Amino acid sequence: MVDHAPQTEPVTPAEHVFPIASMDGRFRVASGVVLLLAAGALTGLYIAAMFLSGTVGLLLWIAAIVSSVGLVIGLTLIRLYARPTHFELRPEGLRIVWPARSRKLPSNAFYEIRRCTETELGRLKRCFGISPVFGAFGWFRSEYMGSMDVYITRSGGLVYLRMSNRHPLLLTPEEPEEFLRALGELADRVD
Repeated sequence: MVDHAPQTEPVTPAEHVFPIASMDGRFRVASGVVLLLAAGALTGLYIAAMFLSGTVGLLLWIAAIVSSVGLVIGLTLIRLYARPTHFELRPEGLRIVWPARSRKLPSNAFYEIRRCTETELGRLKRCFGISPVFGAFGWFRSEYMGSMDVYITRSGGLVYLRMSNRHPLLLTPEEPEEFLRALGELADRVD
């Protein structure tokens, strides 16, 4: 009897798992303000729809329902695809993990691994991504350091990773010093 089950490659266990840092006060406040404004706008649409009749009332109901669904879908997409849950260090490299996807970066790709400050970055300008709801995620341009992929949830504890043939990364793991030490050891093993 022949086994026709699909073959999967063995998964190497993570050496270290670092959750993304919890949001700092700035991102908490910004997220709260954005969500409160969205909730207020939706509430206003529903109230206006209740008091208006005819075509205008119907259009407001439709707008309120579509906007509510859009908000739920948007928040779900941020959670599943934009905001990573954790960073894994494996013998083969760094793996950034989201609930619905992951990104693998080989150990030999890193040639600069260090802490970074807000002063060094300057202002971050979003090119493609999301900010400030639950953090800043996506492709950003730093005032002083150029383009980079950003996955941050706080303004402190920033880890900067420069790689060959790729955009640099800016991350906020829960324990940045331990993350840097472990990633440095991993990169040293490859050299």
